[in-house]
Amino acid sequence: MTFPIKQDKVVEVVSNLVAGQSYNPGSDEYDVATYFKSYMEEAGISVETVPISERRFNVIARLKGQGKAAPLSFSGHMDVVPVSETELSKWKTDPFVPTIIDDMLYGRGSADMKGGLGAAMAALKAVKENGIVPPGDVVVIGTVDEEAVMGGVKALTTCGLLDDIKDMVICEPSDMKLYCCCRGRTWADITLTGESGHASIEGKGNNTINHASTLINAVNKHKFDFPPYEMLGNVFWQVTLIDGGLEPAVVPDTCTVTVDARLVPGSTTNDIWNAMEALLAKLSAENPDFHAKFEVIERREAWETDKSLPLAEMARRGFAKTDIPLEYGAASYTTDGAYFGSVMNMNMVIIGPGDIVNAHRDNEFTPVKQLAQAANVYYDMMVNNTLPLND
Repeated sequence: MTFPIKQDKVVEVVSNLVAGQSYNPGSDEYDVATYFKSYMEEAGISVETVPISERRFNVIARLKGQGKAAPLSFSGHMDVVPVSETELSKWKTDPFVPTIIDDMLYGRGSADMKGGLGAAMAALKAVKENGIVPPGDVVVIGTVDEEAVMGGVKALTTCGLLDDIKDMVICEPSDMKLYCCCRGRTWADITLTGESGHASIEGKGNNTINHASTLINAVNKHKFDFPPYEMLGNVFWQVTLIDGGLEPAVVPDTCTVTVDARLVPGSTTNDIWNAMEALLAKLSAENPDFHAKFEVIERREAWETDKSLPLAEMARRGFAKTDIPLEYGAASYTTDGAYFGSVMNMNMVIIGPGDIVNAHRDNEFTPVKQLAQAANVYYDMMVNNTLPLND
């Protein structure tokens, strides 16, 4: 079977993205975003940028369509996680020098998620170069700051440039399975307050680390009432950070614990923090010396897309035409889709090369075959868009 986009074309784009050091925190996405912008402009495709700071900007490439179908968008983040010294010692290649070994492309971001972003870029350029005017506008988006607090997508939800878009492919790694649902995530800092005292006096002060221990035990015992979600499991939370104490001879009067919660469709971030509020009230009632308040740092809602919607049907057709066996999956991680969905009410699916188990670790890689598969699925969806026009 002959496909419109050759493997070497996609590998070239993805390699150029991997070579751009855009680790977050510690660097910025400027080089990658500049390459993305130039790549599209050189192909004659319109580009807009949405900054969040001087050297950090989202890139939006739009190819105008015939107006017979609603716009179709593809999104990927341009930042990657850093490489620690310990991790670096385990790499068999330079993580920022893209290297192919045994048909696998190695490099930081090859899976998460410069592989998917590069495939979407190559697909859009191929549509333009082949002289095709797609049924509807096609938009490819590169976001910044996804690996931190998603400042890039938050800026996009209010910029006005995407207000006509209701359907999106998130190009995160799905091992070339079709994901129609995704976990949510939220976390908060819970600060316990007490009274300091000299540690040489037994019982002196109001020790907040003791109260933190009580809280951690209560968090670990708490079970949410939501039924398990197919392929994703349960709603759960856990303590992932703790910070307390001034020095060994002082009874600590403050202690902060961070609680990280993972959601499934049907649960909301409000459900999580309503449960926390009730839990803290119970602990305070049981012990008048227990004082705690919390601040929610981030809210990323879980989402699901009906498999009968046109977007999912287009994806299935793309898999069939690209000769990829259709297999459904679910995203245990969170994506920019949390904000595209909850704020902009978009329908979304996740399709992308690479496997999330190979991300955020040494020797990250993606099969080069999947890079070409992703680009050709995206291409088919672009040129055979059947999304109904928005009202």
